[in-house]
Amino acid sequence: MIKKTLFIILVFLCQSSITSPAFADINNDLDSYFNKLGYSATTTSPNAYHGQQAGYYTGGSFSARNQVRDVQIMQYSLPSVRSGCGGIDVFAGSISLINADEITKMLQGVLNSAGAYAFTLALETATPELANVMKYWTDFTNKINQGNLNSCEMAESLVGGAWPKT
Repeated sequence: MIKKTLFIILVFLCQSSITSPAFADINNDLDSYFNKLGYSATTTSPNAYHGQQAGYYTGGSFSARNQVRDVQIMQYSLPSVRSGCGGIDVFAGSISLINADEITKMLQGVLNSAGAYAFTLALETATPELANVMKYWTDFTNKINQGNLNSCEMAESLVGGAWPKT
């Protein structure tokens, strides 16, 4: 039994050292999958680079956006009459009704938006700890990003504090 296990491990190690690794591009797979669902999806790979002021490291990103539609089912304008020195304007009123294509697009948008919101609810329901950690880190990074240093504001504080108030 032990010899058989050692033989299997040895075969696995030999095979893994002989074969070259295959690199799958998950970015294109995710983009095409979400684009077929009606989303606009973009992905980026992890990267590290050095700029003039700092070093930048990114873990990559994935973004899927649904097209949000504002639909007005019906619009009505009342009749009106205006007159004055320049003449008389009479407007008989109007009504506009939505067509079937726009209703279909609106319902597709509702279904796409429902999926994204359901993902958020499922995450909060299944793993509330993970959802809370994500909210904490989002708040934390927002606070860090608000801690910018402005040279003009710092100079105003420095000079304003040292300048006599007379």
